[in-house]
Amino acid sequence: MMWKVILPLLAAAFAVGSGSVLVGGPQNIDSNDAEFQKAMRFAVSQYNLLSDHIYYYKDTAVLSAQSQVVEGIKYTMTLKLEKTSCKKTEPRPDCHVIKDPAAAHSVICKFAVWVRIWLIDIRLMGSSCY
Repeated sequence: MMWKVILPLLAAAFAVGSGSVLVGGPQNIDSNDAEFQKAMRFAVSQYNLLSDHIYYYKDTAVLSAQSQVVEGIKYTMTLKLEKTSCKKTEPRPDCHVIKDPAAAHSVICKFAVWVRIWLIDIRLMGSSCY
C-alpha cells in the first residue's frame, strides 16, 4: 500500500532531476518559425525606433529562440544586430551591413516580445543590449 504513495513521489523527483522541460516554461524553438520571425522583425524594428543610432541595424544571427505560453505567446530571443549603410532618415529595402572594420558596429541584444494574436496585440516587454 505504501508503494502507491512512494512511486508517484519517486517519478516526480526523477522527472524534475532528469532535466526535463517544465510544462508551461520556455521552450527552445526553430528560429525559422513564421510566428517567431514576425516577433523578431518587430523586436528589431523597435530597437531601431528607440535607439539613438543614426543608422539602421539589421539582425544577422539568431543566437537563441524560445517561446512560452502566457495568455498568448512570449518570445524570448538573443540576436546579433549589425550596423547597416542606411540612415534612419533615408529608409531603403536594400540596406547592407557595413563590412569596413573602421565603420562597422554590432551589438548582442536579448528581447522579450509578447504576442496575443486574437487581440492583434504585439508588445516589446523588455530588451537589453551590449
